[in-house]
Order: sequence, then C-alpha cells, then structure tokens
Amino acid sequence: MKYGLATIRNHPLVWGCLLLASVTLLNNWPVAFFDFAWDDFGYIVRNYPIQDPISLKSISWCLTAFAEANWHPVTWLLLHVEFQFFGLKPFGYHIVNLALHVANVLLLFGVLRRLTGATGKSLAVAALFAVHPLHVESVAWISEIKDVLSTFFLLLTLHAYAGYAKRPRPGRYMLVLLGLALGLASKPMLVTAPFVLLLLDAWPLGRWTRGPLPARPGVTCPRYGTGRLLWEKVPLLLLVAATCVLTFLAQRDGGAVAGLGGLPLSFRLANAAHSYVLYVWRLLWPWPLSFFYPLANISLTDAILSGVGLIAASAAAYLLRHRLPYLLMGWLWFLGTLVPVIGLIQVGSQAFADRYTYIPSIGLFVAGIWIADELRKRLGVSLLLPAVLTCAVIFSYMLVSFAYLGHWANEEELYRTALKTYENNVIAHNNYGLLLLKMKKFEQAEPHFRKAIAYSRQSAISLNNMALFNFSQDKKNEAIYYSEKAISLHPTDGNSYLMLAKIKISQEKYTEAKYLLEKSLTLNPKEINTLNTLGEVLIYINREDDALKVLQQATALAFTKDPVKGIAFNNIGVIQLRKGKQPEAIKNFREAIRLQPRLLVARLNLIRVLLATHDLDSAQTHIGVALALAPNQPMVLSLAGDVALARKQYAKAYVRYRRAIFLNPDLADAHSGLAKVLRIFGKADAADIQEAAASGLRLRPRPASVIRPEASLH
Repeated sequence: MKYGLATIRNHPLVWGCLLLASVTLLNNWPVAFFDFAWDDFGYIVRNYPIQDPISLKSISWCLTAFAEANWHPVTWLLLHVEFQFFGLKPFGYHIVNLALHVANVLLLFGVLRRLTGATGKSLAVAALFAVHPLHVESVAWISEIKDVLSTFFLLLTLHAYAGYAKRPRPGRYMLVLLGLALGLASKPMLVTAPFVLLLLDAWPLGRWTRGPLPARPGVTCPRYGTGRLLWEKVPLLLLVAATCVLTFLAQRDGGAVAGLGGLPLSFRLANAAHSYVLYVWRLLWPWPLSFFYPLANISLTDAILSGVGLIAASAAAYLLRHRLPYLLMGWLWFLGTLVPVIGLIQVGSQAFADRYTYIPSIGLFVAGIWIADELRKRLGVSLLLPAVLTCAVIFSYMLVSFAYLGHWANEEELYRTALKTYENNVIAHNNYGLLLLKMKKFEQAEPHFRKAIAYSRQSAISLNNMALFNFSQDKKNEAIYYSEKAISLHPTDGNSYLMLAKIKISQEKYTEAKYLLEKSLTLNPKEINTLNTLGEVLIYINREDDALKVLQQATALAFTKDPVKGIAFNNIGVIQLRKGKQPEAIKNFREAIRLQPRLLVARLNLIRVLLATHDLDSAQTHIGVALALAPNQPMVLSLAGDVALARKQYAKAYVRYRRAIFLNPDLADAHSGLAKVLRIFGKADAADIQEAAASGLRLRPRPASVIRPEASLH
C-alpha cells in the first residue's frame, strides 16, 4: 500500500490522467452506439462535399464554404477525413468526439497543474469538466465536434502560452498564434481567447506588475506592465477580427443572425443578463435539460434582478481580487468567454444552450474549487472532508449525465424528451414532424407542424414544412397557401420559392414554376436542386438547349455523392435522346447510374436506348439489376417484357406484361407489348383488345414522366 501511494505521489500527472480518462469514458461510453441526430444530417449525412474522395475541389470547399451558417474550415476538414474512414456509420464519429473530450480533460488537468502546481485542485476541476451534464451535448452530438475540437486547440494554446510566458521567444509565440488560428478555424467562439490570456497573465502566471505573484511556487515569469501585455496580444486580435468578419458573413448568409432591428436591444440585454444567471444556476443544478431552449419573454423584475446579481458578483470578485485572485479570474473567464454566444447579437432562435458552457464553465470550476480549498484552510479542516464532498458532487453529476445522455441515442428520443420539457420548442416540433413524415406516420406528424406554426407564425421553415406535409397528402391548394404565405413573409428565402415551384410542377403549371425557380436562383445561385429542377421544367416546355446549359451548370457544381448530380446527368441524357444523339444519351445515362446505382429512372432510360440500338445483351444485364431493385414496379416489369420480347423469349415477355398490367392497368406500354406477344401466339382478337386499350390510354393527358418517377421528385 505504501509503495502504491508513493508511486502516485511520485507520478501524480500520470495517475491523475489515468483516473480522469477512466471516469470520462465511464461517464460517456454509450455514445458509441448512438445514431445521427439534428444537425448531423446537414453536417454529414447530406453534406455531399465532405463525402467526396479527398481532392483539391473538396479541400477548397472545406476551406472556403459558408455552410450550416458557419465558417469553420478545420472542422470541415476533420469531418472530411472522418468520412473516408467511417462513411455514414455514426459509431466512428462518436468515438472521435469522445476521444477529443477525453483529450480535453487531460489537457485541462495538465495546463492547470502546470500553471498552479496544485495537483489535487486541478484534478477536481478536470473531473467536473469531464462529467458535468451540461457537457453531454458537446460530446454526444456529432455536429459539436467543433466544440470539442476548438477547445482542444484552445488548451494546446494555453500550454504553448505557458511556455512563452516563462521564456518569451518568437518561436514560442508562433506556437500560440498557430494554436489559436486552428482553434478559431474549428469554432469561432474562441474569439475571446486573447482576453483569456490576459486573465492568465494576472493569475496564475503573475506576469502583470500590478497583479499577484505567480500561483505556482518556485516558478517565475518575466513581469511586464499593462502596455506590453496588451501589445503582445495584437497579432492574436487581428486573427480574431478576421474570424469575426468571416463568421458574421457566414451566419448572415445562412439566415442565422437576427439583425439589430430583428429583436429589440432591450430584449437582448434582458435575455443576456438572465442567461448568465441561468448558466450559473444550471452549472450548479443541471436539470431539466434539453437540446434546445426556446426564446422566452423576460419579465422586468427578472431582468433587473439578473443584472443586479451580475453586478454584485462582479463587484465582489473585484473587491476580493488581492485576497482571492482566482475568483476574479474565474468569474471574468466565465463572463468573457460567453460574450460571443450570450445573445447580444442573436444567432439562432435559442435563449441559451448547454454546449455554450463547454469552455466558460472552466472559469467557474476553477473559482469554486480554489475558494473551497481556501475555506478549508481557514476552517482548519483536513483534506479528507472536501475530497469526499467533491467526489460526491462528481458522482451525482455523473448520474445526471448518464440519465440525460440516453436521450441523445436517436432523433425520436431526443425530440420527444425535448417536447416534454418545453412544449413550445418549435425546432423539436418541426424536426419531429419531419421525422414522422419520413416514417409515413402522417396523422402523428400533422399536429407537430401545426404547433410549430402556432408557436412561430412567421417562421419560413415552419410554413414550408406545413406546405410539404400537405403536398405529401396531395392537398395542393393547402400546400400552395402555406408556401405563398412563407414567400410573403420572407421574400428573400429561396427555399420557399423552390417549395412552391415543386407544387406548380405537379399541377403542370410549368411557366409559373419556371418563374419561381429563377427567382429562387437569384437568391441561391449555386443551389444544385433548384438548378436541376429548372432544367426539368425547361425540358417539359421543350426548351432543350436552355435546359442543357442549366443542367451542365448543376453537374459542374455538384459533388460526386450528391444524389441530384445523378438525376441531372439522367436529364441531360433525356435531352440528348430527344435530339437523336443516342451515343451521348447512353454516356449520360451510364454516368447517372455510376453515380447512383439505385437511380431506377436512369437505368430504365438506358435500357430503352439499348433496345433501340439493338444492344440486347447490355439491356438484359441492366433489366436484371432493375428487377432486383424494384421487382414489383409496373414500369420495370413492362420494360422487362420489352427486353424478353426483343430476345424472342415470348413466354417470359407474356408473364412480365401480364404482371405489369395487374399492378397498373393504366400502363399503355404494357398493353402494347402484350398485344405484340398475343399476335405472335396467334391470338389476334385478344391482341386487338390490348392495342385498343393502349391507344385509349395514350390519348389521356399526362405529364411528361420520362425524366424521373414522381416518387423521387425533390
């Protein structure tokens, strides 16, 4: 036993890291089995640029894209690399998030111990950081890799700064600059990092001549006046300024920023003060928790009390700065690092968010643990009692974290839990409604869309989702009503025009659809889906040359894994076929199939051309694949009959045509093909009946359907 304790005393960093890693993994291991959720679909599942093989084009996108209302190129690059290994399996992404969280816990322990020399207190802070329930979101939500990744670089920056503070050298400063640059490019919330470094200059580094001495005994850093400490932060501030500009542009383009006129300044200030107080309270009492907290009106009393409380706490920390320098440092760390997300410039529609505490909480943890130790010393209490109490707090937080963690297992569980906590959660209603719509649970989906509109009557997303729901139920007039309302309230929302255009296409009102799509493209000129849909409309109105230009633009912009790219190549093939250019048509249909092997319409179009060019062997190969993909699809069965007929397999052709007609009696091609087989069998009367049926069906008005099946209309 003595040998074991001696070993721990001699190697506290190693044993501390092993303990922290074990606790962190124990607290978070279930995430490895969780699914994608919420923004993960925009970040990974439907983020086709990162799904491409690594290339100059994909790397360029990662470095320059304003996607998901953010600019974080390092995050995109990491996700791009992850996709090459994990594809669309969430397991790997969750493991990376968890690994980064473990690394952050260890780095935090290491940097605090390096700066203060206090192993026990540093261990306690890192343990709280590891298991706190407010940090579940940053670990369990794959999209928040930007949170754990940026913190990873921030903590590396702090380590580099500790080395620079001890020996100020240009090379060491460059490491600080590099760490911050990578952190800012992972998540711009690190814009307050220079402020954090100034706080560390005062305590625990003791670099400021007017501040306390270094916290770590026996370690001294060169001390400077205020001017020198501020000037050495200028290069860091230039990085921050550039990041602020890029981030604001990205969030404005993504519609995430409410301009200063969007919400009253008085509301922003009240919400900011109230949120600060709520963050402090939730760090102490983290329940109930939700993935989203809707904005709510703050009463004047609550706003005033929150403001007074913040001022009083700040004044107390300032007055005690000489006796308790860590209190002021921790409190200002908490206040300062929350500034970018506190809501003064409102980003998104949340009042506050658990993930925003990932870095700020460190300040309060440090202040709390150091104050507790100071109180222990003043009361003359042994280390055992506070150690036991700290372990009890950590264990209780672990229990809460573990209970909340399970709600992130999948989308359905996440949204249902959120709605139990906040019924007016518009995001949860919209997302849950879309999930139920995807699951074809229409009766359950509709109330959620209606509640989303009731709680947010002017939301373009809610109105368009309601339009989509009605469109799926073939209630086109209702769908048009909601789409037009979305456009009237948000005339600069390109998605609203696209939604209405799709409805108009289903009504064969192609001229109106063309206008709406062109309007949408003026707002989102590089939107692949809109370009492809416009190309289809131009084909419908026989403007093949214009359609070809639009579709070629779409294929040039689209990334390989984007399903619309395959559809666009199919549509180009249709145009080439209409122009009588069969070799070019075959080439484009084959490219569509290469990109999307399950794109049935492209394969059927290719089979038709192969039959026309008498390439029966290739046609047989492709019809076999088509039958495997859709064995009971009437059009596939009819075309299988055509292939069998061309290969003089009359009995097989007869069976295919009969099956197709049984499934869809209105399929003219199947009736016509069956008539040919019946004539070969010498049944002229029966053949005449089938030909008459085919002629009658062809006289019916119908939309052009050669482009793609209605089911795949985007």
